Amino acid sequence: MFKIILSFLLSAFLFYPFYNSGELTVCTGGKSQGEFNVVSKKEVDKIIGFDGLSFSLSESELESLISRYRASMICSDTVDGVECFYYYSPSISKIEVVRGKKVNVHVVKANGKITVGIPFIYYGY
Repeated sequence: MFKIILSFLLSAFLFYPFYNSGELTVCTGGKSQGEFNVVSKKEVDKIIGFDGLSFSLSESELESLISRYRASMICSDTVDGVECFYYYSPSISKIEVVRGKKVNVHVVKANGKITVGIPFIYYGY
């Protein structure tokens, strides 16, 4: 359990330079059925035991994140103009399974906005 909590805290700090809004959404207590809280960059060190993180990025920040974490695209979908991309990075310990493959970076491009979820976006985008 300690290892899981530590890996999530490390993930939060690893992605700290990439989210530009000053806030990130933290999902706790059950993924899509869980509780969602918006926290500031100043509060990121207080996050313990969460299911996922999500935040907004610019296109260049997304490219940097994918490159830095050696994330490989696994698959993608487009529905009603909403583009979803699923990546896997060996640097991120938390995973979900999409189409039978491991993913841990979920990217959604919609309405000119890019939202990134680690390992998944568990709420609306």
